[in-house]
Amino acid sequence: MLLVPATDCQNNVPLCAAPNSGTCLLTSPRECAWSLAISASCLCLEHDIRLCTLSGGTPGVQVCTANKAHTGTAWAACQACPSCSP
Repeated sequence: MLLVPATDCQNNVPLCAAPNSGTCLLTSPRECAWSLAISASCLCLEHDIRLCTLSGGTPGVQVCTANKAHTGTAWAACQACPSCSP
């Protein structure tokens, strides 16, 4: 079993994560979690994924993406994912 060192949650912090909010989850798989920074330019944490629905009811996913200047984030357009279900 690969354990994530606590310091890994302080490195490679996603854009728009609140400073010093990284924590290592205790359950398997050991992953890092961060709180979203309160900011008008940060709508989500970089690399987050959420389910969405395209017109016609087709299931899809959206990925949180950094803007070009890397100063904020937004949800990208919904992309079809037939095996996903919102």
